[in-house]
Amino acid sequence: MWPLILRNLRYRRSAFTAAFLAMAAGAAIVSACAVLAATGTRAAVPPQRLAGAPVVVLGDQSFRPPVEDPDQVWLAEKVRLSASAAVVLRALPGVAEVVEDVSFPAVSGGIAGLGQDWAVARLGPYTLTAGAPPARPGGLVLDAGLAARTGAAVGGRVGVEVNGVTETFTVTGLAARERDRPVARPALFFSTADARRLAGHPGTADALAVLPAAAVPPAQLERQVAAALAGTRTVTLTGYERGLAEFPAGREDASDLASVATVLGAITLMISMPVIAGVIGLVTGRRGHEVSVLRGLGTPAARIRRMMLGEAAVLCAAAVPAGCLAGPPLARWLFDRLESGGVVPAPLVFDSSPVAVCAAACLCLASGLAAAYLPLRRAAGADHDSRRDERERSPLAAICLAGGGVLSVATALLVRPPHLGIAGLSVVLLALAGALTLPRLTRAITGLLARPMRALSVRTGHLALLNARGGRAGMAALPIMLATCLATANLYLHAGGADDSARPFGEHLPGAAVMETGSGGVAPAALARAAARPGVTATGIVTSRVYVGGDPWQGEAGRPAHGVTDPAGVAGLPVSAGSLAALHGRSVALGEEHGRRLGVTVGQTLTVWLGDGAAVDVRVVALLSLRWCEDFLLLPADLLAPHTTATVPTRVLIRAGPGVDAHRAGESAGLRPAAGPAGRPLRAWVDYLVTGVLVVFTAIAVASAQGTAAVRRREEFGVQRAGGATRGQVLRMLGVEAVLVAVIGVVLGTAAVTPVVIPYALAVNGLPLPSGPAWVYLAVVGTGLSSALVATLYHAWCTGGREGWLRGRSEARR
Repeated sequence: MWPLILRNLRYRRSAFTAAFLAMAAGAAIVSACAVLAATGTRAAVPPQRLAGAPVVVLGDQSFRPPVEDPDQVWLAEKVRLSASAAVVLRALPGVAEVVEDVSFPAVSGGIAGLGQDWAVARLGPYTLTAGAPPARPGGLVLDAGLAARTGAAVGGRVGVEVNGVTETFTVTGLAARERDRPVARPALFFSTADARRLAGHPGTADALAVLPAAAVPPAQLERQVAAALAGTRTVTLTGYERGLAEFPAGREDASDLASVATVLGAITLMISMPVIAGVIGLVTGRRGHEVSVLRGLGTPAARIRRMMLGEAAVLCAAAVPAGCLAGPPLARWLFDRLESGGVVPAPLVFDSSPVAVCAAACLCLASGLAAAYLPLRRAAGADHDSRRDERERSPLAAICLAGGGVLSVATALLVRPPHLGIAGLSVVLLALAGALTLPRLTRAITGLLARPMRALSVRTGHLALLNARGGRAGMAALPIMLATCLATANLYLHAGGADDSARPFGEHLPGAAVMETGSGGVAPAALARAAARPGVTATGIVTSRVYVGGDPWQGEAGRPAHGVTDPAGVAGLPVSAGSLAALHGRSVALGEEHGRRLGVTVGQTLTVWLGDGAAVDVRVVALLSLRWCEDFLLLPADLLAPHTTATVPTRVLIRAGPGVDAHRAGESAGLRPAAGPAGRPLRAWVDYLVTGVLVVFTAIAVASAQGTAAVRRREEFGVQRAGGATRGQVLRMLGVEAVLVAVIGVVLGTAAVTPVVIPYALAVNGLPLPSGPAWVYLAVVGTGLSSALVATLYHAWCTGGREGWLRGRSEARR
């Protein structure tokens, strides 16, 4: 049997090449995703500034939100350590020294850096190369590279902006960084008194670096520290975990990287399986004569099936290893793009795990054989009836259609960010229903397009319609339908459900401007400077996320919360009950619909867990008329800010009187327009990457299907030429068929996603058009159309030139 299998593969090498490319491309992407998932699961973040300390103590960032069956999440804000923890550790016999780490953003000469205490400098990659340490307040040691870029020198005076306020310091020294030890931002080292003052949280530390006494091994020191701090909200870190003290978002970044890589790999498998099945089905669909001969010679159907499965196994065994070899380099390239683009801010250690690559290879082999089994099983039967297959698939298609319809209604009625998965599942079910009934839908659409096609071209249009209605368009239209459906849903549903925490203020306060400082924070002095101009009101805004007790809709991410320094600055917000003037102390204002779901009204009390996990009881003083996508909480800034990483407002809301431009007023005070909300850059990245994968597989699948069909039809083209058809007529017929394939796929894919995306967009934006760029949809449509046209005409031209039907004049004209 094996010689026959290899002979078949060699005889049909051009057709099987398409399946090889699809399998290899899928294996490369899946193995790359497996490597990225292994990197995220390992979550290795090497320390930079604290590398010299074998043990680092950090505040516990884990939290269980007050929802039913809560999973552990990571808090959005930094949990700081009190001075008592350092006192306890210094009393341990195995501890030589405890260094309290504080850091804050600082800008010098227009270059963003990181302000630090000079006491931490000896733990990191810096060495003093000129001058002396900052022994007294007012002194500063600069990163040598930063000093060279700004022209600073020892003994000179430089301005440093922290939280929007610029102070002048004397450069007492320069510190050079070791070349082989990277840092996220250049360092500015201050005296201990200045560092504590500028950090804005005296009496607490970001982390504690513990140095062992002589002859005390790190493992013993870790046990002593963990035992001494047992029962407190602290975490003891060693090894690569110490980097989480400097990059607290590293754990969440790594978790996001692992999850999105897993999702991307699963989507790739889901797309590649129908592509492989379609290509192999086209290759084996015309082997009925061969199967009949083998059956006539007495070969059992099971043996024929094993022969064809053997062909698929050989194909998988060649394609999957070739694709998996390209997986780790592709993963490395993607990881570098993520890191250089700031999508994954934490400096994760790349892990090219051989175990992950082997697991991806096994999964790709299994999925490839499973995708090839069904078309090969049908091809092995001599009495195969496509109409019977359609009847057998009808009940499953009806179930998928009913399930997708029910979930579409649920999406329209119960649309909330935690229920975004319902919308995605409904799209998948509707797409599956369309795939199961594709032959019938193809015949229906070609029937509707019959008159326009015949009007454009009587002969070529009529032949193209007959060919498409005969089932040739189905396999090529399937990947276009899946790509259109999944790409549209993936991008536009996530774009519509994105949390824009700053947008509600701009929408409800016309003419207001949201500004920020170059250093991120807004100190009271910077806020007073912005409000000094006549007719201008400046309100500091603190942005964070909180968890509300008794709120079943908040999910793991909690609710967006905004703290304001002056309630009068947001007096234009639509208030349906209570008054924003009472927003002082422990108080809160929330959406009217949100309050109704919580069962609270003005005067009642809520329990809120702030960004660092601290629980406070707040009194409801106002209810706002908001849409659900703007369901934020409004709190006093002096209540919210101490529980955030910045500890101060990060934005300024500028409102100006008549004849005064708010943006110009803010710029004159040294502010700049605020950047868009940070959101989840990894989520946006994976959305576009998934779309790119869909486009690539669409091109491969459509090109494979149309090219294989064109090669198989060379006898048909020869008969048409012998009957008097010109070369242009045959090629025009093929072009019309390619356009029909693209139209069928786009129409079906759009029809599958429309019942979900439009209700979601209406609920989120109040408009039927979803958020997100239109070019993505046009790119998928253009890819399907161009790949169908190019593949069809190219293969037709190649086979025509080789077989002779495209050369010279037709037989009827000789």
